Amino acid sequence: MTGYTEEELLAMAPVEIFTKESQKIFLKRLSQIIAGEPISKDIVYQCIKKNGDIWWALLNPNNTSKFDISDSTFCGSFFKNHLS
Repeated sequence: MTGYTEEELLAMAPVEIFTKESQKIFLKRLSQIIAGEPISKDIVYQCIKKNGDIWWALLNPNNTSKFDISDSTFCGSFFKNHLS
């Protein structure tokens, strides 16, 4: 789907696959999650494939409750579950 290998995705920060505008939205929402603030259930992000094409991803923040977002395994789990 993304054009990246699993190894490439695991080496990336989650925001690296998003467009600049979606990176801002993602980081704001992540800050809200960390602060314990409520956020809307689903959000659509613009993502960039390895070849530069844009695609859309619907993500649900409920998935983050399964992971300690301060743990490095969060990034790997995020990509394994949503982008591979």
